[in-house]
Amino acid sequence: MLIGLYAGYRDRGDIRLHGYVVMPDHYHVLVTLVTEPSLSELVRKIHSAFARRCRAPIGLQGLLWQRRFYDHVIRDEDDWRTKLAYMHGNPVQRGLVDQASRYTWSSARFWLTGAGPVQCDAVIW
Repeated sequence: MLIGLYAGYRDRGDIRLHGYVVMPDHYHVLVTLVTEPSLSELVRKIHSAFARRCRAPIGLQGLLWQRRFYDHVIRDEDDWRTKLAYMHGNPVQRGLVDQASRYTWSSARFWLTGAGPVQCDAVIW
């Protein structure tokens, strides 16, 4: 559901979605803002929509998200590739899978094969 929300913003042309990994206790996304005014605003909208959609059906109460998130401005293609590799390696490092492309909630398979549950956008340098 979380990556589906990001994909919806991508489909509307608000962002470019380059990569994602949803871990049990956090997630990573690699995006380019197109029409969204700021990363903070995008994350606020996504987290709010996610909370609205899952609170009632599964009975969640209290805070769902931490108040802060961490961001990094990508400087060049090498930095982009490094961050994407770090993200994709996270499930392997945590022992969830033995190969990044086997992790269901990751764009690693898309970048390896060109197919996956959510299409990602390439970066043109």
